[in-house]
Amino acid sequence: MEQNQLTPTHAREDVRALFLVTCFVAAALFLFLWGITRIKTFGLDEEPYVNSARFLVYGTSHWTPDHPPLGKSLIAAGIKFAGDNPLGWRIASAVSGSLTLAAIMLLTYLLLGSIEYTVIAGLLTLFDYFLFVMSRTAMLDAFLVLFLLWGYLFFLAAVATNYPRRTRSVCLMLSGILLGLATACKWNGLFSIGALVVIGCIVYMRRRNFNLRLLLVSFSVLPAAAYSATFICLFRYSGTPFTLSNLFTIQGRMYRFMAALPGNGFIHVPWFVWPFEIAPQRGLMYLVGNYAVMFSGLLALGVCGWRVARRFAVPELTAASATNGAPELTPELAIVGLYLVNLMQWVVIPHKIVCYYYYYPCALLLSLALVLAFHRSERKQLFGIRLSIVPVVAAIAIFLFSYSHMASLEAPWDTVLGYWR
Repeated sequence: MEQNQLTPTHAREDVRALFLVTCFVAAALFLFLWGITRIKTFGLDEEPYVNSARFLVYGTSHWTPDHPPLGKSLIAAGIKFAGDNPLGWRIASAVSGSLTLAAIMLLTYLLLGSIEYTVIAGLLTLFDYFLFVMSRTAMLDAFLVLFLLWGYLFFLAAVATNYPRRTRSVCLMLSGILLGLATACKWNGLFSIGALVVIGCIVYMRRRNFNLRLLLVSFSVLPAAAYSATFICLFRYSGTPFTLSNLFTIQGRMYRFMAALPGNGFIHVPWFVWPFEIAPQRGLMYLVGNYAVMFSGLLALGVCGWRVARRFAVPELTAASATNGAPELTPELAIVGLYLVNLMQWVVIPHKIVCYYYYYPCALLLSLALVLAFHRSERKQLFGIRLSIVPVVAAIAIFLFSYSHMASLEAPWDTVLGYWR
């Protein structure tokens, strides 16, 4: 996108886009819930999270202080709604996954204003194994990524559009609250808060189209308030008064608990291997990124990175896109930056054992990188077929081939399309 700022599209197009997003959300929810109860036992890290959720439902069981309480509270809400069974454990994740798909599609529409590429992003994401598996598993990353992506959506709507100033101010505050809720699922959200503050300050240097003080408040006071509020339920069930002293005490307890966790060496996959992983994680429904999305997405991310570097390296482009030395926030810069924040944070996070499913937010951002790469070369074809259609068709074909394993279908359907690794 060559224009200097993102612009709202016509109302009729907006309505069409919202209708399509709603259809995708409904289809995704059906896909995620279909057969979600086939796996009767816990997989990977489900058991401690469900047991902590039972504590919030019944006041019994055992609360594990390994993460903040919001994600476990959402699992508890699912248990209250659907019962203490596989559906109840996982229904909140299924709803979160379908809403995560909506965030990806709306981000695409915000960045490109194209219904066609919004649909392409939706298909690439819907048929990505990561979204499917994490939406059918009672683990916290489904909720973390939900709040992260909606926070990114509102942030970009606030700092990089021509929406009315009041609308952008509300979006900025909502983004801060959502990032606070992401942190209340897992502390990884703190890195995104810091990254958006830096990006916001850079954009402010160039455009000054929002209140810098509001930015700082939105990503300090509001996330802290949202984060703190999620502990009310936990304190009530544990019989502990909700005070600042007790709030700080439990943060220290969580940190000490997580720092002492030995982890499971059998599922350890170093963070720098995640983008190139091809072996399915058998303990988590054969989780592995859809090869068509993961590897073409990496190439697309490289194209986006090259475009960002070119804007700084070519004097004419740099002069045209900078004011007071501040770079323009292009869609490519936003996606590359967010991908790197979610991946490179594992360089400093003091986890001795890390799991492949931590790559979840990065994997979804690759779908956005793909549509951004194709948007600039939409007329290019391969053997008479538009390039943007190729990864979509490949992703659907690979998903269908692997579906029987990921969905835990029973014989003879588990091998109807052949054996998979």
